Amino acid sequence: MKRPIPFVSTSVLEDLALGIVLIPLWYVLGIRLFIFHFLALLVFVKTILRRHADRDKPSLPAENLFLLAFILVYGLSFLLNSKNMPMVRALASLNNLSFWVMGFCLIFAVYNAFPGQDGRPLLRAFRVFGLMSGIFVIFSLSSWVLSHKYWKGESLLLMLAPQKTVTAIRSSGATLLQSSMTLRLVRKDKLFGHEFPRPNGFDIYSNSLGVVMIYLLMMTLAYDRILKKKGGLAIFLVLEGLAFLLSLSRIAMLAFPAAVVLVILCREKIPPLKIVGALAAALLIAFVIVSPQKMIRAASEFRKDSTTSRGELYKITLSEAVKKPVLGYGFKPLVEDSPLPIGSHSTYIGVLYRTGFLGLLIFGAFWLAVLRTWWRQRPRLAANEILRHLWTFGGVALLAGLIWMFAEDLDAQPIASFLYFIIIGLIISLEKAGKAAWDLR
Repeated sequence: MKRPIPFVSTSVLEDLALGIVLIPLWYVLGIRLFIFHFLALLVFVKTILRRHADRDKPSLPAENLFLLAFILVYGLSFLLNSKNMPMVRALASLNNLSFWVMGFCLIFAVYNAFPGQDGRPLLRAFRVFGLMSGIFVIFSLSSWVLSHKYWKGESLLLMLAPQKTVTAIRSSGATLLQSSMTLRLVRKDKLFGHEFPRPNGFDIYSNSLGVVMIYLLMMTLAYDRILKKKGGLAIFLVLEGLAFLLSLSRIAMLAFPAAVVLVILCREKIPPLKIVGALAAALLIAFVIVSPQKMIRAASEFRKDSTTSRGELYKITLSEAVKKPVLGYGFKPLVEDSPLPIGSHSTYIGVLYRTGFLGLLIFGAFWLAVLRTWWRQRPRLAANEILRHLWTFGGVALLAGLIWMFAEDLDAQPIASFLYFIIIGLIISLEKAGKAAWDLR
């Protein structure tokens, strides 16, 4: 029997699994900014071609129609505003748009892969990458403890590129491109006003490490619960959990427990109104025990500089967004005395600024459609243990990601977005898999 050729004769889910396991290689090569888009396009085209060869039409999930509509509105806003865009910011906006195209392709490919393809390699890939990430984060922090140096190196792509190209990249002002081609173990940050090393993991920015570890933790648990692989689970969870905590991501640390609580409430078949009431009561009790002022002060002092800059950025973004409310500005401009463009550090506010209220409405409709699908699957998957585990752990990842997007940009974090859209594809495929009596074991 011939051995399958990776990315050629392998299945779509195997391609995605290999793409996840090889993230450390993408990191060293310096191609994190575009490799995941290429993989998404690959599995999208492969899905269409293989369905055509089998004389079968691929299925387009209803949720993807909303995402496609958002992509079209984003593109229209970009075209209408293109005359006023500096070249670098126009390219940055197209890059942001490409993440949603990537998401469309990934959701489409995963949806069509289920239930016909073996899902074990994909779940195993999350688990393996989770272990590698935990080890790498601990190694990165240990290197700083021993040397007190913020090591930075060039990726292989940057070393092999012509000097003119390297100079152009460094002088372009494209910080995302520069960061994706630069290797860092830890970044300099401040914790309660004191210098503190903050690891990146294999991500471009430290901001996405926290949510990536949530995805990996949830899929590791799903793999072990489904396949009954209890051996070594504690080691995986400890290493992944440490990487999550060391990310120092406040929004991720808020999103994780909030998502867990929400999923538990949903799983127990509690009506939505009662869930909202319970959350309101919990917040009220928390405010009675600890005053809101103390909570806000503690959160802001945790990383004070970041809190201050974000607050100013949100204020400027919202004040400017209402001036072009329908289709927005199409891009995120830079402002003086700020390293970040307007519309950064919040996916939702960024969408509002670039695509107006029309784009935000369609964008919200997409996520509401995904949430509706996830919610409605709950009673229908109750009898299938495997799908029930995927519903539970996938739901935590889904909700945590939605909360995380309030303070971070999904369309600027290649690894986080790649993993997230794969999980979204899994979630909306569960009911279809249940009808086909899909079984991983």
